[in-house]
Amino acid sequence: TGDSITVAPALTLTDKEYQIMRNASIAVLREIGVDTGGSNVQFAVNPRDGRLIIIEMSPRLPRSSALASKATGFPIAK
Repeated sequence: TGDSITVAPALTLTDKEYQIMRNASIAVLREIGVDTGGSNVQFAVNPRDGRLIIIEMSPRLPRSSALASKATGFPIAK
């Protein structure tokens, strides 16, 4: 959307938070039937209680995926 910041790798998430987001992303993708290709799942985290909310899911790669791929060395899209 152009109004967000990507930090890769994530610097402030604990491993537990990261795994919760990863598992939630996989569950959402499976539920809607996306089993191949790249997707983008965006989260919001309430800083007071840590409650996680999925705010958007797109079955496509965002423009920022190229930056994330460069930063991590992981080939997100081929």
